[in-house]
Amino acid sequence: MMNQSQGEWQIEKNQWGGERRFRWVGGVKEYEPMIRVDGIEIPQSELAEYNQRRAEQAKLMMAADQHAQQTHKTCPFKRAKGSFDTWCKHDCAFFYDAGCILATATTRPTEDTQGRNCPIVGKCDPSCAMFADGCMIKELLRAQARKGNK
Repeated sequence: MMNQSQGEWQIEKNQWGGERRFRWVGGVKEYEPMIRVDGIEIPQSELAEYNQRRAEQAKLMMAADQHAQQTHKTCPFKRAKGSFDTWCKHDCAFFYDAGCILATATTRPTEDTQGRNCPIVGKCDPSCAMFADGCMIKELLRAQARKGNK
C-alpha cells in the first residue's frame, strides 16, 4: 500500500454505498476528520459549504418572519393560548409560501365575518392570519361539509 500517493485524498466506499475520504500518511490510513454541528457529523471538507447553506437558510427564515410581521397577521391559535409572540411564522406546520396555508386555500369566504364572535379568540378581525375578507376556517369547514353531503 506504500505505492499510494501520500497526502492525496482518496475515496473509500463501503458495502452500503457510503463514501469516506482518506489519505495515506507515513504508511497509515488517515480518515478525514468529522466535525459535529447541531448533532450531526459533517466531513471537514464540507463544513464551509454546510455553514454557507445554513446561513442562507437562516436569512430566508428571518426574511419570512419579517414578512409575516410586516403583514401584521396573527395566529388565532397562538392568541388563544395567550402566547406573547402571536405572529404567523415560518416554523409553524401550517406556514406555506408567505403565510398560513389555511388562508391561502382556493375557496374564498362567502360572507364577511369581521366583528363576529370567534370560538378561538373572541372576535373575528382582519389582523388574523385566517382572515381573507371572511374567516377561512369557516369556509374550509363549509366546503368539507358540502363534500360530505354529496
